[in-house]
Amino acid sequence: ILSVTFTAIDQRVRSLRSSSAELAELRRSVRLNLLHLSCGQVNDLLSGMTVELAELITTHLVEDNRHKNKDLCQRYDDIATRVYEDPQSTGDMVDLDQFLTKSREDTVFRLQAEVRTAAERLQFLLDFVVLPEEDLKLNSQTFKWPARMEPIFEVSQAKMGKKREKVEEELRDRRKRFEARLEEYHATVEQFQEKEIPRSVDDIRSVVEELAGLGVSVEECKAEMMEINNEEELLQWEMTPYPLIQTVLHSKEPYDRLWNTAISYYDKHEQWMNGDLLYQFKWERK
Repeated sequence: ILSVTFTAIDQRVRSLRSSSAELAELRRSVRLNLLHLSCGQVNDLLSGMTVELAELITTHLVEDNRHKNKDLCQRYDDIATRVYEDPQSTGDMVDLDQFLTKSREDTVFRLQAEVRTAAERLQFLLDFVVLPEEDLKLNSQTFKWPARMEPIFEVSQAKMGKKREKVEEELRDRRKRFEARLEEYHATVEQFQEKEIPRSVDDIRSVVEELAGLGVSVEECKAEMMEINNEEELLQWEMTPYPLIQTVLHSKEPYDRLWNTAISYYDKHEQWMNGDLLYQFKWERK
């Protein structure tokens, strides 16, 4: 289709220029018996109009070519800038890796097809106009981009490989530290079986506070487990269930009920024995 379009434009421009030349060669005056008809100005006007129309077409083509080449170069530059980015998270790394793969296996070939079309446009234009230096440099830059991309992809691919190794190693270390924390919390719960029975209200409060702090820590572990699982999913690893979290919560529950009930009793004992409730009960029995 593009070849037909170029052919049609070529025929139109050549036809206009041919018409201009023919008009310039027409007789500039004609004698009609007693009249002398001057045709020079009309011939010049028509010849000039055909030249201007041909130039209008070629000027539009030059500007259109310039616009398309700038857009093409910008898209190449956007890809190069994107693949050189340094991802700050696992999600960013995965997104960049997918972008790199798509650009390398799909986008770049579509851009190369557009570069070939740009070469056809340039070949067509050089038959009709002398391009300014700015356009010559732009065309040169456009045609150099395809060869520049593969080294850029190679460098980016190498960086991505190192980045992925680092992320995976960091995640392995994080999982080990996380598992160690869970083991520590589990051991803390198990120690409650061996604790001496508190002998004072302050001792009970201390136990309740310790259990509350442990509960907060376990809830934080649940949130961290989701983060770790998300990282594992992004890296296409099998997600770790960490059943020890539920074990800790299940083991902690009886101690929570016991010592919270105990501290609640101590806190309300005075009110029950000497407060308004007891007074009301005695008054009602009178």
